[in-house]
Parts: sequence; structure tokens; C-alpha cells
Amino acid sequence: MKSSSEEESQSKVPQGSPEESARKRRRVHWVFPLGLGLAGLASAAAFVMRGCWHRNMSWPARAEDEHGHYSYQVCNDCGIMRLFDERTFRGIGPYGYDLHALIAGERLLRFQRMQRAEQQRSRLGDKSKSADGSATGTTNAGRKADSSLG
Repeated sequence: MKSSSEEESQSKVPQGSPEESARKRRRVHWVFPLGLGLAGLASAAAFVMRGCWHRNMSWPARAEDEHGHYSYQVCNDCGIMRLFDERTFRGIGPYGYDLHALIAGERLLRFQRMQRAEQQRSRLGDKSKSADGSATGTTNAGRKADSSLG
């Protein structure tokens, strides 16, 4: 059995010797594959956590309900849906598996936008009335012409 002092003397290799450079090459040789493996594992974990990227969407389909029609797309990989704007030819809103919930959310957003627009119009109308003391815009003759059109 070797003593610890004998092992230390054998493990010490003079610097610059061929034995030392061979030892360093062996140590460095496994670092690169380990780094590649860890990077691959990290990217696979990110993909699993992220899930589907929804790159394979179907052509727009149309759904009818009592409030009108809505267009939507379906991911061919995972089956998730997204509403679709036919005028801009783009998907709108969030993704979801329940089409009726997506339509209800879109109707709510439209209603809120209409309310905000009406509030802004009424504020502008109030400002113009307070500035002049009378309503600006159409005259009585203009109002009669507008009413005859409708």
C-alpha cells in the first residue's frame, strides 16, 4: 500500500512536460460536448414549456350566430382558434379553444370601443355648447335635411 506522500509525488508532474499537456487535452476534450448537450437540453425544455407556436394555421372559416358572423382560424397542429379580421386579413385577439368565448370577448371589446367613442363625442359636443352658448354643427335646415334622408 502506498502512502499519501508517495501518491502526491507521483501526481505532481513538472509543468511544460508532455504528460501535463496530455492531461489538459483530456480535460478540455469533454467540456465542449457537455456544453452542446446542456444547450440542447435547455432549448428542448424551452420548447416543451412554450408548447405549440401556431405557425400552421388554417384558412379562415366563418361562424354565424344571432349577432352576426365572425371569421376565425384554427391551428392545424394543436386545434386552438383565433378570430380573424377579413378586412385586414390578420388574426385578432387572443387564442382560445372555445369559439363562443372568443366571440363574446370580441363583442365586449367592440361595445366598450363604441361607448368610449360616444363619450368622446358627447364631451366634444358639451365643450362646443359651452364655448358658444349654442350648439355648433348643423343648423335647423340641415337637421331637416338629415331627417328626410333617414
